[in-house]
Amino acid sequence: MSSCTTFENIPCEILLDIFEHLDIYDIYQSFSNLNTFLNCVINNHHLSVHSNVTLLTNFQFNHYYHFVFPQIAHRLKKLKLSFHIDNDLVIKLFDFNQFISGIETLTLLDINSTHFEYLSTLTFPNLKYLCINTCNVKETISVDVYERLLTNPLLKSCKLELNCSIIIKEDIILADGLEHLTLNWCSIYSLFLLLKQQPKLNSLHVTLIDHPLSERPWFVQLPINLYLTNLHLNISELITINKISSLLDSLPKLRSLIIIGIVGYPMYFSNEYWEKYISTLDQFTLILRFDTLSLVNMNIIQSQFLNHIWTKKPNFHVQHQYCCPFKILIVMFNKTTSPNIPNFETIFDQITENSLHFTL
Repeated sequence: MSSCTTFENIPCEILLDIFEHLDIYDIYQSFSNLNTFLNCVINNHHLSVHSNVTLLTNFQFNHYYHFVFPQIAHRLKKLKLSFHIDNDLVIKLFDFNQFISGIETLTLLDINSTHFEYLSTLTFPNLKYLCINTCNVKETISVDVYERLLTNPLLKSCKLELNCSIIIKEDIILADGLEHLTLNWCSIYSLFLLLKQQPKLNSLHVTLIDHPLSERPWFVQLPINLYLTNLHLNISELITINKISSLLDSLPKLRSLIIIGIVGYPMYFSNEYWEKYISTLDQFTLILRFDTLSLVNMNIIQSQFLNHIWTKKPNFHVQHQYCCPFKILIVMFNKTTSPNIPNFETIFDQITENSLHFTL
């Protein structure tokens, strides 16, 4: 006599493993109240819960708020929210103390200044990853709000994609446990202040803008950082090579360096300067657009810079290309695999004064 295996015959442990790969809203929509066994599984306190509600309609989010969220708030570890839906209802999620105390990964999209100000007054004791995107919000968020968020003691990774420049003040005390940080529109001065308080930072991706205070005397006196190994810089035309040099001099353990942007200084194409740093790197990418340099300087770049910079990296996979019509220079090397040169037209469109967020 043959037996029939049903979904309910699957061991609870396996179902928990499966459900951990699914969004909790989809789980409740598909399995809630089908039978007692499945209700016990989806409400099991061992189930690690994550939720992405950015694509829900107002109607769906209303159902989520009233019928799903109260049952999962104490188990929710990862949440991705968008404020394009009912703002007042979204902000009420943070009235659940059990959610505030347990959340470890939080992504906030299109958040406005009023709600941002409120959230910055809250304490997330177990928050380890924070991502904030305000690029589609027209109003500017107070810089003090960002500073308060960066003081979370357990925060390990932070990504701030903002509609305004980050300004860090000297008297603010930030959490010192950050390992991965992404910032856009950060002044050199603020970056240096931030690095002085982040000795354990391992990976940094930042879009730099110039700032009058970046010429202060202590600028070249950054403490040595023995943890930072990966650095990705998007630079504007006013960032001088001396400022980049001050940063790189403090990073003796750096292994991967990416510099992308617009430059107006011939010193960016000095062989002596780059040979000082590339000798210790495993990966290096230099993508520069130069609109203001003369044709003479361009010829120097072609005849000298590209022919001599690689003398200290003879065993590496090297690619370099210079495109005169687009005024773009690309230099790439990699220790393990041959790098792929990106399309010039794509780079030209993305590396502009108003958009310095090109990534490989």
